[in-house]
Amino acid sequence: SFSTKQSGNKTTITNTWKTGSGIAMKHIQIVESVVDGLRVTEKVVLPKVLSDVARVGINFELNGELDQFTFFGPGPHETASDRRIGKIHRWSSSVADQATGYIRPQEQGSHVGVRWFTLSNRTNHGLYFQCDKPLMVTATPYRSTDLADSTHNVFVPKGGNTVVTLDIVQRGVGTASCGPDTLSKYIIKPGTYTWSWNVISF
Repeated sequence: SFSTKQSGNKTTITNTWKTGSGIAMKHIQIVESVVDGLRVTEKVVLPKVLSDVARVGINFELNGELDQFTFFGPGPHETASDRRIGKIHRWSSSVADQATGYIRPQEQGSHVGVRWFTLSNRTNHGLYFQCDKPLMVTATPYRSTDLADSTHNVFVPKGGNTVVTLDIVQRGVGTASCGPDTLSKYIIKPGTYTWSWNVISF
């Protein structure tokens, strides 16, 4: 189900998403106008039956011309909730270079503890994102569905856009499929997850 409610400069968007097996999850998004941009507050409710999910966050796509990525957080390499090694600094690269290039395609290019980041074009115009708390941020040329559907990295199609994911939490990388599982503190539990972020143009 989907509904919207407008009140002054604030729009509340309520969605009920369903998994492939029919499990419902509620997502509330409050979008407010601020100077030069927007403030977005997210609320996701995971039901008790979902006791071990991969991530909680949002995903959206931007124009592919915004192909320059700068972030403040641990880096410069890919990090995860249970793999946080990296100097906290301001790091920059192209969006294309954020792709890790795993032979067997999988989620890649995530950065934990990101305080802010920008996506800009070659003339240094773009969008500045400010996180109210450190988030896990990914900016790559690849959609998650295309990664999951490809058998080899050379077969992953580029959609032409910059694909952005903002996660409040991600599961640890261990899965017990090859080696040990992740520690229990890196497994996502049911409950309510809330976070906010601002975006302005420059």
